[in-house]
Amino acid sequence: MSIANTTYAEETTNDMIEEKIDKLHDEKIKLLLNEELSDREIATAFKEIDNKLELLGVEFLSSEEVMEQFGISEVHLMNEPGFTTMVAVPKQDNVT
Repeated sequence: MSIANTTYAEETTNDMIEEKIDKLHDEKIKLLLNEELSDREIATAFKEIDNKLELLGVEFLSSEEVMEQFGISEVHLMNEPGFTTMVAVPKQDNVT
């Protein structure tokens, strides 16, 4: 097998893997939009999809790892323009 054929095969394989990853992410979006599923059903399906993603080489980062990798701190996030804390204030007096 020549170098050109090997490179083409690797690119094709990478494209196929990326396509599978994209489809799995699309599945997650569909789950979130499905109002008929319970939170437990969605969480179970997400775990299954995440397992498939890991088998395809996807690595998941914790919140701390994301902030560290991108040089973000929680204080920094709160000082960003457009960052707001939203609170829904009840309009009725009898709500506690």
